[in-house]
Amino acid sequence: MFGSSSSSSSSEGFLKFFRKSIEFVFELINGRQKISNLTGFKREIVTDLKKRFGFAVNNEFHRDFKFYLTIFISRYVYETMKLPEFVPIMGGVNEDLTLSQINKLAYGLKKSIAYQQIRPDWLEEFKKGSKKEFMKKYDKLQHDIKSDQIYSESFMDHLRFLIKSVFKLIHGKYNASDLHGFESAIAEDLKDRIFLKFDISLTGTFKLNLFIILSRFIFFIIQSYGQKSHLKPKNNEIDESFTDKIVSTLKSKILAKRIKSVWKKKLYKINQKDFEKQYEKFQFNLKTDQIYRESFLKSVKGIIITVFKLLSGKNKKSDLSKFERAVIMDLNKLNITEEMKILFEDKGENHIRIKIEKRVIRHIYKTLKSNFGYTIEQIANLINIKLETFRSALYRGNSLPKVAFKKLEALYGKKIPHKKIIGKNELIILLKNADSAELVGILLGDGHLSNDKTEVSVSLNGVDDPEYLRYVIKLISRLFNIETKSIKTDTYDDSKLSLIRLNKQAYHKALIDLGLKSGNKVKNQIDSPNWIFQNKHFIIRCLRGLTDTDGTIQINKEFRRFRIVFRSASKSLVKSFKRMCNILGIHTGSVLHTKVFDSRYNEYYDSYHVSINSKKDVREFLKTIEPRKFKFRKKYYGTWLLILENPLIYKLFKKEMMQKFPKETDRIFSKEFSKFLFSKASEYRLELSNSEFDRVIEEALTYKRCIYSKELGKSLVKLYKKLGSQNTIKEFIEFYDTLNPIPTSKTITKFIKKYLFEKKNIDFYEWKKQYTFNGVVLDASNKVIASFPNKIRSILIKKIFKLYLNQEIDKTSQILYELLKNTKNSYLIFLLENQKYSKSFRFYLIELIKLVKILIDMIKKDRIRSDLYLKQNFGISFSTSTISYIKKEVKSLF
Repeated sequence: MFGSSSSSSSSEGFLKFFRKSIEFVFELINGRQKISNLTGFKREIVTDLKKRFGFAVNNEFHRDFKFYLTIFISRYVYETMKLPEFVPIMGGVNEDLTLSQINKLAYGLKKSIAYQQIRPDWLEEFKKGSKKEFMKKYDKLQHDIKSDQIYSESFMDHLRFLIKSVFKLIHGKYNASDLHGFESAIAEDLKDRIFLKFDISLTGTFKLNLFIILSRFIFFIIQSYGQKSHLKPKNNEIDESFTDKIVSTLKSKILAKRIKSVWKKKLYKINQKDFEKQYEKFQFNLKTDQIYRESFLKSVKGIIITVFKLLSGKNKKSDLSKFERAVIMDLNKLNITEEMKILFEDKGENHIRIKIEKRVIRHIYKTLKSNFGYTIEQIANLINIKLETFRSALYRGNSLPKVAFKKLEALYGKKIPHKKIIGKNELIILLKNADSAELVGILLGDGHLSNDKTEVSVSLNGVDDPEYLRYVIKLISRLFNIETKSIKTDTYDDSKLSLIRLNKQAYHKALIDLGLKSGNKVKNQIDSPNWIFQNKHFIIRCLRGLTDTDGTIQINKEFRRFRIVFRSASKSLVKSFKRMCNILGIHTGSVLHTKVFDSRYNEYYDSYHVSINSKKDVREFLKTIEPRKFKFRKKYYGTWLLILENPLIYKLFKKEMMQKFPKETDRIFSKEFSKFLFSKASEYRLELSNSEFDRVIEEALTYKRCIYSKELGKSLVKLYKKLGSQNTIKEFIEFYDTLNPIPTSKTITKFIKKYLFEKKNIDFYEWKKQYTFNGVVLDASNKVIASFPNKIRSILIKKIFKLYLNQEIDKTSQILYELLKNTKNSYLIFLLENQKYSKSFRFYLIELIKLVKILIDMIKKDRIRSDLYLKQNFGISFSTSTISYIKKEVKSLF
């Protein structure tokens, strides 16, 4: 009777709870419970319901509906973000949307979607049947949003995701290669529509005139480069790389500045003042909105193709659009002036002047005077320079502006021998060869080209690497054909820095012509010039320059092998390093991203790196690239490897090293650390000779294969039975040095498999089930055992039980002694003898003995306590789950 009463009361309690749950969920759906006010498990219920029944998992809405809905919503999001209240955020450089701004946007969008229809012009993108189907689903979505708060909240999550995605696209916080799925589709859709359809702040007349002006620029560029030289041979269409080249020219020369008035003549239905006002808005959008910029440049590519087709006469007049006809009419009237041409000359070219020998220019003057009767004044006027400028060239041998020289040459009617001058020096043209490729690599790593075009500098460590400093100076001397003495090198008392400085515009211009950029390398996201990839010798030497500056050749002290790491704040440069290695057949790891703290500026910056790890690839890299720093640091690397070769010497050295150089940053290559390394190696009587350095370096780079034999297979099988895993076998072989070369874990598995199959026709995976156990795992401090194999622990518990209960040995120290005295277990011997595990294993055994003794006494008195009680009251460091396992083991022995 008592039992049935208890059963009925518990069932009533459950029904009551069930009713409350139904009421709670019903109130949630109807919106009577405000989700924002919920906490704890109630909030968790909402999260669970959203996951199971929300918008994301609604199977009624197929993929196509969700795709188009996402595209349409992203258009609404973009338009909303262009409203005045969001302009300050869009104009910021590093700002993100706040949670309240995201929620405000999401709420407004949800309301619009719930009560408004999709725009008719957007629906025109569907076929009739598809449009009908989409509208049915959309009506269902509107109903669910209005009637179900859970569904509405899950849809809000989707909107928040889209808001963040569109903001990321606008702010340029992405690379095209990083976009996948919906984000990629959103980006492409917005690019197709934004500039032409969404930007209502710019009038149609402005856009038409902007396109006409751009077509003038494009027309001039195509004519300048030569139209036929950029055709695809098969279909006679414009080459894509040439299209990109034109876009790049327009970005740097036109879109980043104001358009000069000479290009804005004869505008259609708009005056220059109104055009300028709208052009400022247009430029603001270009600067602050990456998706807008890409959308506009996509339109520009279309204009390039249009102008090219019009120039090549491919289109019939009857097939031309209104815009194409307007472009033809405009181009027919266009008169390209010298003033217009100057805009497209290379920035560096504006600084170039022409020097003609005095005897040559005098001969030209006499010829023009005798043939045409020109006076000095008339010649100066004809070539559009001041009289004094022409006189100084004629009588003093001074230089002329480039434009004036071209006009003089045209007036003379013959080629005039001359020299190009930049600043006060003759223009230097560096050939694209192996030496210049290495200098490019050095400058990409540790170089700087000033924005004012007057200085090139290379920052090197002249204290720790004097040989490399001399090497770079000789390379610069050879390339620019100047004496090493004339190359300035600044040193500083409080720094190891040696600054190589080249203070001439001619040097700067020569390096810019090789494809380098001036200014901040991080902001510019510098990269290797394309010509480097045209030749393997260029790649090799460029990689040498990069490795010697931003690369590191490290020694893995555990395995005595080399590792190469290249690190830079420019992701594109790290990718190029990887690409160059791949071309040479050298495999690298993935490009990884980290945040690095810069103590100088008290801020974190983005850092990217790629590494070469396998012995084969490291060997190939060092053999092919021949980094100078590896050559100059041969003694340093060789001495390290000699110390690591002897574990006892390394142990002594490590102790002294940690005392003298406690900071990890001080234990890297430096003059001071090298001196300490060499002195200690001499104290340990190591032979520091070139032959020994060559030997240990060769061993560190040589991959030795472990050869299979039946005897080896048999011994590995025996070891597996004793040690329980491939990794422990490898550790065992390394520690006792029983095999050379040491096989990898994979090789051990392969040899055991082979032996079992050949000898006994046994399947390895079935066989290993009876012998496998996990090895000992130490914690992060390497002082305490975090995990111990159950199989070995069971053996130890049985022995402790026997010693304490049967032989009545009471003292823990005595039990420990007896336990280890005559042990024949290979794994236990390995743990005791290996310094890595010895101390922590002994401590573990003492704890185990202590716990087993306590448990035996409790069981004998029939007073067993809980696991937590044992842990807290007897100071046992084991986890409660481990105590529980040991308790069961001890109980089973009674």
